Parts: sequence; structure tokens; C-alpha cells
Amino acid sequence: MIYFSDITFTKFCKDPSGQYLQAGNIWQYNPQTGQTTIFRSPSGMANGIKFDREGNMIAALAPTTVGACW
Repeated sequence: MIYFSDITFTKFCKDPSGQYLQAGNIWQYNPQTGQTTIFRSPSGMANGIKFDREGNMIAALAPTTVGACW
């Protein structure tokens, strides 16, 4: 699988409290099938993805959060 981020931003996408904007997608591409699907949305404005030694995905998120691991 190949993963990539997309920071799609809109003022209409907010968290459940209505206070903070949410945006972005993490996409998953399968080179064997040619299919691209959304892995996570909203992604917290993920802008950069890497994997640790155990295979956990680590994404750099917006300034309001430190990061996330899936």
C-alpha cells in the first residue's frame, strides 16, 4: 500500500464542538488493484506521513495537535 495526505480545507468542516476547523484526508493506494480509497477523513490536516519500526503510521497534524498514530 502507498499512503499520502491531502490537506483539503473548508470553513464548513468543524469538530463536534463547532469550535475547531477540521480538514484533510489520508489516502490509501493499492498498486496491485489500482484503487485509491480514503484511509482517514478528516485527518486533522495531516501533512506528512511516516511509519515506525513496528509499522504504525505517524502523521504530522495541524498546529492545534501534536500528532497521531494509527
